[in-house]
Amino acid sequence: MTPLRSAPLLAVAAVVALLAGTGGAVAGSLITSEQIQDDSIRSVDVKDGTLNLRDLRSGAREALAGQDGTDGADGADGAPGADGGTGPVGPAGPVGPRGEQGFTGPTGQAGLDGVLGYEVVYSALVTSTVVGDPASHSAMADATCPVGKIAISGGYTLLDAGGSSGLTGATVDLEQVVNSSRTWRVRSHGTSAHQLYASATCVIGTAPSQCGRTAGTKPQPQRCRTARQAR
Repeated sequence: MTPLRSAPLLAVAAVVALLAGTGGAVAGSLITSEQIQDDSIRSVDVKDGTLNLRDLRSGAREALAGQDGTDGADGADGAPGADGGTGPVGPAGPVGPRGEQGFTGPTGQAGLDGVLGYEVVYSALVTSTVVGDPASHSAMADATCPVGKIAISGGYTLLDAGGSSGLTGATVDLEQVVNSSRTWRVRSHGTSAHQLYASATCVIGTAPSQCGRTAGTKPQPQRCRTARQAR
């Protein structure tokens, strides 16, 4: 006949006898761990749902831990964020190495002959005088170049009797090179008193043929400005 495991049965019998002797109440004190034989409590002796995870050994707790699940599907892309503000200007970078010298360019065309001794001279300020009719006023101004130079062009300025510009009562009726091309002469005419001064552009050269222009005639700049100048 197979022997029975008497240790568990004796423990349970002792518990039952103890409870029966007290009429269902706890007698004296509770059963402690020292009063229970090792490896005598089975699963059927434990009330369902009364064990917590901390009541288990660490190895048992690790065995109960589940394995990592598979990665989920990627979520939809989020909306683009707003543009960030402009960042501060960065520091200047180091100076780069010097580049190689370039090829020599082609020689340019020879320039036109220049002029020597270029200068501009002015006449004295001349006040108009009455010529015949009291309503007829005329003035003549001469701008003369230094000796050895000729006038190749010129100009003038008209002012009222008080020396202000914007005069409307007088006009110039003559611009002419005289005095062996050294002088630029200007003559004005008007219905009221006025002032006039002339200017001459001078260069080193010899006198060309007489040239100039008068009111009602075409100027002859080619003759006036093609003097045989010293180069």
